This record gives sequence, structure tokens and C-alpha cells, in this order.
Amino acid sequence: IEGQVLLKGGADAQGALVAASNGNSVVLTARADANGRYRLERLTPGPWELRHNTEEEDYIVGFAGEPFEGPYRGDCVVVEGQTVEHDLDLRAALGALTGRLRIDGSPAADWSARLLEHSSFSTEPVGDAVMLDSGGGFVLEGHTRPGTLVLQSTDESSTYREILRQVEPGADHAELDLNLATGTVTGAHNGTAQGGRQLHLHIALAGGWHYHTTLTCDAAGVFEAVVPAGKVDIQSGSSDPAGLAKWLTLRTVQLAAGERQTVELE
Repeated sequence: IEGQVLLKGGADAQGALVAASNGNSVVLTARADANGRYRLERLTPGPWELRHNTEEEDYIVGFAGEPFEGPYRGDCVVVEGQTVEHDLDLRAALGALTGRLRIDGSPAADWSARLLEHSSFSTEPVGDAVMLDSGGGFVLEGHTRPGTLVLQSTDESSTYREILRQVEPGADHAELDLNLATGTVTGAHNGTAQGGRQLHLHIALAGGWHYHTTLTCDAAGVFEAVVPAGKVDIQSGSSDPAGLAKWLTLRTVQLAAGERQTVELE
């Protein structure tokens, strides 16, 4: 594969690092020459994904260093015995993702927003997290690939809370407006030695949003959480034989806005 690296504003592309992968957990790199051109040789036929890196990094394709599984989406296709021309065009203005979060009609305070983009190389943050403004709004620059929008509570006095949504460049560049009506789930374990047990609550919301919160029961095994109305999955953490954490659903309840619902857990 060979081609031109085209930077925004006609910036000099000499020395720009081009990385390529075909999903086999190996990443090849080449630097652009004085004319801004790059060349990658001896590539296996098939789809390849290319990206512009700012520094030398060893990106691993797939989870835990394993090769990518499933249909592989590449930027161009290498054909045996042929040279494929593919320009890495970075001139287009980067997309901006804007949105607003309200809770029970009021702008969310002490929340941040960040964007994770997914590629065949990895999942990585795009820029830094930004704090929501006084109106609960946020603007995230640089949205160019499919990814995950992460809204996270920064209030250290409360439990861990985050809201996730898959986003696509272009399609989701209108403002994302999320207004959560909440209720309260409280309860206790119908058992002994449950003090300090960690619970995870998950609510699948309309529009592809997902709300997650993790909390710890008090010494008596009692818990309470203010969460968005909807179907609430109450889960408990455990480990599989390999030592990996997973969540097991203990109860599922339907919570209405403004409702306070008490449950007992085994």
C-alpha cells in the first residue's frame, strides 16, 4: 500500500507515522518521506486498516492480544502482486459531538463526558474528558470513528455512576439530549455476612443509552440507590474460574419515575 498523507491546512506531512493492521495482532508502520508519501510492503492480501499515529506505539488488535475475530473492516484491500494506492486524508474537519444531560429536569452537576473510539487497533480515548457546563452541556471534538460516549459522575461523595451510548460519526452530530427521570431502589440481603457486598445496577434506557452504578452495602447488608426509571437489573459481582470479574443478576425490578421500591436479595 502506498499513498499520500494529507494533513489539514496543508501542513507538512514529512515524518508522519502511518500504522497498518489486518487484524492479526501485528501492526506495521512507515513514515512519510519529504513529499508526504508513505509505502508499506510485503502485506498479506486482504483488508487493511490504516491510521495516523503521533508517536511510535505498538497497537495490539483484538482483546488481550488476541487476533481480531469476525468480519474485519479495513480501509483498503490488498491484492496479491499489486500495489494499492490509498491516500490517508486527514484534511476534513474533525466531527464535534455535543449533548446535554439533565436529571429530573435539572442540569447534571459534577458529571464529565469523554469519547472512546473503536478501531481494529484498539479502543482509546479521544482527547481529555470535559466537565459538563452549568446547563449540563458538553462538546467533544475529534469524533471520526464509531465509538462510545461515556458520561460519568465526578461526585466523590456518591457511588460510581456512568451512562454509555454507542455513537457514529455524522449520524450523531446533532445534540444528544438526555433527561433522566429517577426513582429509588432500596433493600437488604435476606441472609448473613452480606455487609460490604458490592452491587451493580444496570438500566437499559431508550435511545440506546445504558446507565450503570456500583455501590457497596452497609454493615447490615442494606443498600439504597437513586437511578433512572425503567427495568433495573440488580447484580452481584463474582469471579469465573480464570479469575475474571463478572456480574450475576440477582433481581430485576420495574421502577417508575418518583417511585421508591424495596426489594429483598438472597
